[in-house]
Parts: sequence; C-alpha cells; structure tokens
Amino acid sequence: MEGASILLTGANKREIMAIGTEGWPVTRGEDLIRQLEEWLTRLPFPLKDCQSIHWILALPKFTLIPESLFVADKAGVYLTQTCQLLEDDMIYMDNWKKNSLNCVYAVPAELDEWITSNYPESIFSHSCQSLFKSISFLPSHKEVALIHIHPVTAELLLCKHGEVVLYNQFDYKTAEDLVYYLLFALENSNMLAPETQLYLSGDSSLKSSLIRILNKYIGSAKEVDKPREFTLSKPLSLIDLQKVFPLTGEL
Repeated sequence: MEGASILLTGANKREIMAIGTEGWPVTRGEDLIRQLEEWLTRLPFPLKDCQSIHWILALPKFTLIPESLFVADKAGVYLTQTCQLLEDDMIYMDNWKKNSLNCVYAVPAELDEWITSNYPESIFSHSCQSLFKSISFLPSHKEVALIHIHPVTAELLLCKHGEVVLYNQFDYKTAEDLVYYLLFALENSNMLAPETQLYLSGDSSLKSSLIRILNKYIGSAKEVDKPREFTLSKPLSLIDLQKVFPLTGEL
C-alpha cells in the first residue's frame, strides 16, 4: 500500500481546518499520478486555492549525512551507497541546521514533474524532517522514540537529548514485528527501552495492541496528544490528527 495525506490550516497555521488520508495499491509512473489526481478531485477544497503548499514525501530512497561530511555536489553519490537510483530520479536535499544533518532523497521523475508543473510554488521535504520537527510538540524527555505507523510500513525516529540518533522506514505485518524492530534499534543506538518514552501516531488497527505490548514488556508507551498550539475545526478529532501527526512538524 501507498497513499497520501493532507492537512489544511488557516493563514496562521494554527487552526487545522481539514485532514484527509487516502491509500491505494503500490503504483508507479502514470498510475501514481492518476491516483493522486483522482484523490485531489474528491477533496472538499481546490488545492490550487491554497496560499502555500508543502509536500512531505515519505520516500524510501534517502540517506542522512552529517554536515561535517556533506558535499552538495556528491548528493547523488551518497544515495547510491544505500539504494539503487533510476537514471531520471530527481535528487533533493534538506538541511537540518539544528542537528547539523543533511537529508538527501530521490523523487521519482514523474511525480516531480507533475508537482512542479501543476503547483510550481510548492515546497518539498522528506518525511523524516517533519517527523523530527513534530517531536517539539511532545512533552520533553531525555530519550524519545516516535513510531508513525502506516498500513504496511512504519517510520521510526529515535532522539536523545533533542538530537537525532536514528531514523528509518521498515515494513511490518504484526505488532510483534514493530516491537522487535524497536528493540533492535534501541539496542544498536545504546538507548535503554525502560528509560525511553515511546510515542505512537499514524493509522493502524495494531496501535492498541502495540501499546499494550510495549507497556507490559518494554516501557512507557502512549499515543500522541493534540499539541496545545493547535485548534481543530469541527468535526475533526484527535484520531484524525494522529493519522497525520508528522505533518504538524512543518507548521
């Protein structure tokens, strides 16, 4: 499965007016564009009327490079060390000044062309950046793990003292898969599970069972709450916001 989510705010970016999510079977090229276009036509507002549009892309071809080792001209070379690029993939870079990191990622050519042609004023960023920024809306802890769950994939971000320790995307089938990967990541990041505050967001029927397992065997786990900085227009609910929580990081 893949899909898209949208979060519409007022001009002050604090009143959340609409939230939408849609999933579809994995597609490529023209089929992906068709799915996007069909979904956008069903939204209760025209996207082109928005004052600004920020596309947050949870793409699998990415890598994080420390600022001290980063050379912009070698961005594509860094990616070839972690994934197989297509000849027409478009390379983008996000600079995380606070953490002295650079995220390099590849956008499929068809998607890049469609977005830039139809929404030329758009901004791009990778989802790992927005996921990290969204942690600022959570209660402060020395060590934090945030798991954002999609229907068949998940994103995991580990932070220690406000610094990014690890970000990754992975596939799962059961709640146990999520637990095993979390334990593996914590151990390899020298973070103790009982001392790490675990937060969950996203859209999955496994969230409740996952929280029970984590609280019973590992440590404190809870779903993210609504940040006090935001208001939700009716009939939106906390559950709606949890589905797209990382998007708040770019507001």
